[in-house]
Amino acid sequence: MEFSEIRFEVTDGVALVCLHRPEKLNAFTGKMGRELGQVYRLCDANDAIRAVVLTGSGRAFCAGADLSALGEATEDGLMAIYDGFLAVANCALPTIAAVNG
Repeated sequence: MEFSEIRFEVTDGVALVCLHRPEKLNAFTGKMGRELGQVYRLCDANDAIRAVVLTGSGRAFCAGADLSALGEATEDGLMAIYDGFLAVANCALPTIAAVNG
């Protein structure tokens, strides 16, 4: 599965999920929230994955919400952001935040 704002790989039973908008310090968007939700649901459904490491590309983990995207967000867009956060919180797998920056 292809993602534009998330990088995802699995090695030896560990999923590496990387927020990937380094030019914006990985500021969170609705699209990123949807992709993060998809990735975490994939991880949860895959018995070969035993843990998830969540990190960010570049020099920052995540600068928070992309305020320019929030200003134009519809209810669906805001729910997509929330869905990404909930997917992380509801995942049964151990998640390690590798916070950089």
